[in-house]
Amino acid sequence: MKQYFDFLRFSLETNAPLPQNLERMDWRGLFRFAKEQALLGVMFQGIKKLPQGTLTDFALLSKWLMLANKIALNNERINQVAVRLTQKLNADGWSCCILKGQGNNLYYPDPFSRMPGDIDVWITKGEHPFLPTKEHRKRVVEYLKRTFQAAHTQIHHTEFPYERVEVEAHFFPGMLNSPWHNHRLQRWFDEQASRQSAHKVQLPKEAGSIPVPTLDFNLLYQMYHLFHHFFDEGIGLRQMVDYYELLLAMEPGKTAVCDKDFVRFGLRRFAGAVMWVLGETLGLERERMVVAPDERRGKVLLEEILNGGNFGKYDKKYGGIAYKSRAGKLFTKIKRSLSFARLYPAEALSVPFFRIWHFGWKQCNRGLLN
Repeated sequence: MKQYFDFLRFSLETNAPLPQNLERMDWRGLFRFAKEQALLGVMFQGIKKLPQGTLTDFALLSKWLMLANKIALNNERINQVAVRLTQKLNADGWSCCILKGQGNNLYYPDPFSRMPGDIDVWITKGEHPFLPTKEHRKRVVEYLKRTFQAAHTQIHHTEFPYERVEVEAHFFPGMLNSPWHNHRLQRWFDEQASRQSAHKVQLPKEAGSIPVPTLDFNLLYQMYHLFHHFFDEGIGLRQMVDYYELLLAMEPGKTAVCDKDFVRFGLRRFAGAVMWVLGETLGLERERMVVAPDERRGKVLLEEILNGGNFGKYDKKYGGIAYKSRAGKLFTKIKRSLSFARLYPAEALSVPFFRIWHFGWKQCNRGLLN
C-alpha cells in the first residue's frame, strides 16, 4: 500500500522525483486503488510523468487515458453549469455559494483532474440573516419547486437536475449529531454566510466566475464535512486529498485556523486523526498541520478509508452500506457510529437520539418533503 501512497504523492506534486521500485509496481492494482478512492484523474497526472516504456500494459494505459479525459471534460462542463446556476440564482434575488467541488478543483495542480460529483450550492439567507431556519427552508423549497421542479427535499438540502447535472441546494451547509456542537455550527454558518457568498473566483478556460468559500472557512467546514461522512457512510482518499490541497494553499507556519476553532465544534480529535493520515500517506509536514497529529485515531481513520473507498461505496467490513435497504442502512450506520464511541463520544452517542429526532422531524414536515 505504501507504494500506492508514494505514487499518489508523486501525482500531486509538480516537481516530485520518481517513486522508487516502479519495476515492481502492480499497475492494475494501482488502477483499482485509484478507482475505489475516486482518484483516477489525479493519479493519471503521475502516469503522464513516467518515462516512456515504464507502463507497458497498453490496454490499461488506453483505458486510464480515456477515463482521465472524460473526467476533464466533465469538469469543464460542470464549471460552465455552475456559473449559469449561480447567475440564475443571483438574478432571482438569492445569495449563494458553491461548496467543495468546483472551488476545490482550483487548489489542484491540474484543476480538471479531480473527480467531479454533483453541484453543492449553499443558498444563504442573504438580506435576512436573522430569519429562522424553518422559514428560510420553506422559502427556498417553494422557489426551487416552482423554478426547477425540485422534488426530493431533506432536512438541509433539496435535490434537482439542472442542465443534466445533479444539484444539491443547501439551506445550510450541514449539521452535526451532537446538539450543542450543532448549535454552535449553525450559528457560525449564519455569521459567515454573507462573506462566503461575496467571495468570487474565476474558473479556468474563461468559464466565468462563481462564489466559493474562503480558505479559512473551508479549513473548518471541510473538516466538518469529513467528520460528517466518517460517521455516515464513510470517506475516501479523494476527500482527504481535497483537505491536503487546502493545507498546501496556506503559508507554512501561518495557519488560518487554530485548536480552539476545532474544539468549538467538537472536531479537535478528528482533526488530529486527519493530520496523522495526511502525514502518513502524503508526507504532510508538521508545520502545515492545523493541529497535532493523533496516531491512535488516525490509524482507525485510515483503516476505514481503505476499507470503504469513496463514500463507503466499496465497503467490505459492514456488508456494503451503500447497497443496503433503507432500514439496513439506518441500523448499520447506528451500529458503525457507536463503534467509534471511545474515540468521539459526544458525536457517536448522539447518533441514535439524532436519528429518532430526525424521523420525528420528517413525520412533522411531510408537506415540505413532498
